[in-house]
Amino acid sequence: QPSQVEDAIVKGSSAIVINPLNKDATEGVLNDAVSRDIPIITVDTTVEGVELLADIATDNEDGGKFAAEWVVKKSNLKPDEIAGIIHMKGIDGHTAHITRYKGFKDYLLSDEVGEKWNELANDDSKYIELTGNFAQDVAQNALEAKLSALNPKGKYIVYNENDVMAIGSIGAIQNDNRFDLANFTIIGFDGSAEGKKLVDEKKMAITVVQDFEFIGKEAAVVMDNYLKNSTSPENYQIPIQVVMYPENSNPRK
Repeated sequence: QPSQVEDAIVKGSSAIVINPLNKDATEGVLNDAVSRDIPIITVDTTVEGVELLADIATDNEDGGKFAAEWVVKKSNLKPDEIAGIIHMKGIDGHTAHITRYKGFKDYLLSDEVGEKWNELANDDSKYIELTGNFAQDVAQNALEAKLSALNPKGKYIVYNENDVMAIGSIGAIQNDNRFDLANFTIIGFDGSAEGKKLVDEKKMAITVVQDFEFIGKEAAVVMDNYLKNSTSPENYQIPIQVVMYPENSNPRK
């Protein structure tokens, strides 16, 4: 991705809209673009230390909290009935991972949810963190390797920081005949078409939805206004609120 930005600079691009995969890897080259008066809009993931025209992103921390609120308020699961929570993490250093992780874990550790949820989230033997790198095959391999340590009759929550890893988690469970997918409450994030399909098929409980169409359109509108009229947004941070699929699972209603 940094080489793509370098190529855009060399070609004399008027503007750059980017979804940064790794904030550390892209910071330097984006600052190079800014120094050449090329406006930058980041979408979905931001990069600190760069003077951006706009950062248009889902409130990922709130999305993680949203998922955890559903677990506590809507899932009908009791903390003392749960054998464990499997937290499938994205790429280390990726802003989406950092914020989706924080929102989910912090809520389960908050005073609001009560001591039993706090104890579960604080128990390293029951709050199991795996790294799936936002990739289906990596997530599937990570969970397959862990299943031998789990109770085949236990009830588990699997919080995946994106829908792609949720697909991998489901695949791992279905490939192991010792386990019943019905004992796993699968949570996704992104609201992708495949994620919604899995919810409809009852293989996944919910997915936290990002409004990708709105994010893309907003990026185009902001950049168009800037290039044509030199108009910058009042606040460079433009947060996009998350929703949930299915809609009737929203824990805030």
